Parts: sequence; C-alpha cells; structure tokens
Amino acid sequence: MRCKNCGCENDDNLYICQNCGSPLYDENGELQNNEQGTQVFDSLGTNEYEDEELMRRREQREIRRAEKAAAQQKKKKQEIAIIVVLVILLIAIIVGTVIAVAHSRKNKETTTLSTDISTSEQVESTSENTTASTTTSTTESTTETTTTTTTTTSTTQTTKATTKETRYSISLLMNDGGEVEGPSSVKKGQSVTVIARPNDGYDFDGWYSKGKKLSADTAYTFTPSGDTSMSAKFVPAQNSGNNTVNGQDD
Repeated sequence: MRCKNCGCENDDNLYICQNCGSPLYDENGELQNNEQGTQVFDSLGTNEYEDEELMRRREQREIRRAEKAAAQQKKKKQEIAIIVVLVILLIAIIVGTVIAVAHSRKNKETTTLSTDISTSEQVESTSENTTASTTTSTTESTTETTTTTTTTTSTTQTTKATTKETRYSISLLMNDGGEVEGPSSVKKGQSVTVIARPNDGYDFDGWYSKGKKLSADTAYTFTPSGDTSMSAKFVPAQNSGNNTVNGQDD
C-alpha cells in the first residue's frame, strides 16, 4: 500500500507508514484523504497503535536476532565437533602407523638375528665336519713271537691333512724286551730317527717292517716315503745262558 503522505510502498498488514510514520487507515479501518491527500486519525489513538506496532515489530526483530544467534552458535558447535573428530582420527592414524613401523622393524631385526645365528651354527658345523673328515687314525699291530711271553703294543698315529703340507705317520711296535722312541709323524721328504732301548737281560736284534729287517742300529735314521709301521725286536741276551730259540721274523 502506498503512503499518501510520502509515497512510500508499505505492506498491507501495516497501519502506519514505515518511512514517515503517517497513518494509512482511519479509525474505522477505511482510507481517508484530506485536502493534502493525508489520512486523518485521532492523534491519541494513532500514537497508541503506533507504539504497539513498533513494540510488536521490535519483538519480532529480537526473536529473529535470537534465532539467528542460536543458529550461528549451533553451527559453530557443530564445526568444533567435526574438527575435534578429525583431530582424533588423525592422531589415531599417526599412532597406528608408528606402531606398525616399529613392529615391522622388530620383526626384521628378529629375522636378521635368527639368520645370523643359523649361519654361524652352519659354519661351525661345517668346520667341525671338515676337521673330523680330515683327521685319520691308523692303527697297526704286529705280534712278535719269542721263547718268552710277548706283548704287542700298538701306537695309534693321527695324521692331520692340510692344504699346505703332507705328513706321514710313524707307527712303532715292540715286545716286552725293551722300549722305543720316535716321532709320531713327519713332513714329506723329512728324515726321522727312531731309537730302541733294550731292558736288562735283553739285546736289540733290529728294526723290522713286513718281515724284512731294516737295520740293526738302536738309533735308526731314514726318510719315509709314506705312512710307515715298524717294530723293534728284543731277544734275551746271549751272555745270560738262556738257550731259548728265537722266534721267526715277521
């Protein structure tokens, strides 16, 4: 509705102009014009109505302002809640990643340690097997028969084979008539000396190998061409008056 006083457009539910405050209807609810085209109302009634309208409009504005503030506050709370949830999710993801990396690293270290221990055990086992396979033991025993009781003593020689040198084992045998002395092994090409010591009442007859007499010297020096086994024969002394016949040579 257009105000007759100032020409401003107003809503139909208004009774006074929102621009100049002039009444739009008379006291009977009908539009009246004076000579200047203005509506005439009772000044007292008009003022009271205007006050009520202004109060009503003010209340409506306050209600809308309060509703708008409540909506903004609600929206702000929702935004804060969303931010808090996102922060919690981000922290959970970071913690989970750190735990997974630590667990993976621990498993890797455990696997590496187990591999090292297994490799060390395999190396030690291989070393022991190699040492056992390169160690050989040769035992030869020869029984010398005489007119008296004969005891055969066998000496076990162990030859350790290496990649740098070759060694030959020396096995010395004897009967009850004395003792022998000599090395258990020698290098290839090296000479060796063996010594026979007869007991009281016995003489040294000689060194024998495979039934063949090698030497009659108590200190016999030779250069072996391979693993050697030899025996020292002791016989009763001739000046003892013993007529027992000697046994056969090996």
